[in-house]
Amino acid sequence: NEMVDIARGFDVVRALGPFDVGQAVVVTDGRLEAIEGAENTDAMLARLALQRPLPEGGVGPRRGVLVKRPKPRQEMRVDMPAKLRGA
Repeated sequence: NEMVDIARGFDVVRALGPFDVGQAVVVTDGRLEAIEGAENTDAMLARLALQRPLPEGGVGPRRGVLVKRPKPRQEMRVDMPAKLRGA
């Protein structure tokens, strides 16, 4: 269920906030698939696409949720959690 995945993503981003890790995660069927590190969100998604196995025939449904939110005590005037390109 996507709502469960979203809730898990929010929990993960909140828990990682004090460690100043990324602002985004991808959760699929309750499984954490990617955490944004020093790279930007686009690079995290590209990394995830490369690590996911292709189904037979190379085409399959796109699944998972991207959760992106500010880290706790993040300075919003300087570092907004936004995906600017290709939004």
